[in-house]
Amino acid sequence: MLNATGELVMFDAAYFGTEVGTLAESTVLELCAGRYRVDSASIEPDDLTSFRVHRFVELS
Repeated sequence: MLNATGELVMFDAAYFGTEVGTLAESTVLELCAGRYRVDSASIEPDDLTSFRVHRFVELS
């Protein structure tokens, strides 16, 4: 569960957290303040590729 208060920054997990503000390869996700369920899935299409997908579902 996530309690959001505004914007989230998504970035490649290969970067250090201290680099987040300096990354051109990041995406800002604007969420309304509130509670969200976070669904995640790992996808590995081959032996050399893997990534994680997240879905934010607002809870009423």
